Amino acid sequence: MSSVNASPRSRSAPSSFEGRWKLSRMRANEAAASGRHELAESHYLETLRLARMAIGRARHDGATQADATVDGWLAIWVDSHLEYADFLADGGEFETALSLGFEAYEQIVTALHDTQLNARVHGACLRRLKPLMDGLRTLMDRAGMPECHKARVIEKAQALALGYWNVWT
Repeated sequence: MSSVNASPRSRSAPSSFEGRWKLSRMRANEAAASGRHELAESHYLETLRLARMAIGRARHDGATQADATVDGWLAIWVDSHLEYADFLADGGEFETALSLGFEAYEQIVTALHDTQLNARVHGACLRRLKPLMDGLRTLMDRAGMPECHKARVIEKAQALALGYWNVWT
């Protein structure tokens, strides 16, 4: 589900923001895989804290950064939310997991509608929509949501994203 991969170097103390995120993410995933749920949750919450910083950087500094940098920040936002949501779903907390996924989607769509943001940020948001929607569909499937409800959620989500075109056209 992720598009930002942890490198072998991330096992040492990372010096960059992205490195800190990768290390927290790796620790969260390792703790979850080994059944240490409280530790995993602690690390997932740290990835969310860093994700809030990442989307803030994209919104405030995106105009002055390379496309890959902005895209990376928004990937951190999406991946952090979806991975923690998957962890919650694994524990049967489907409502909280879905809420977390929708929060990530809402922020991406809100950024799309923000006419003060640079086109570089809007482009990165558009690139993150598909992986985010795929993750939401997976969460809805895992939650056992009926097809008619999923269809309404998807329609509503698409309408929110399409509203972006109304703002810019």
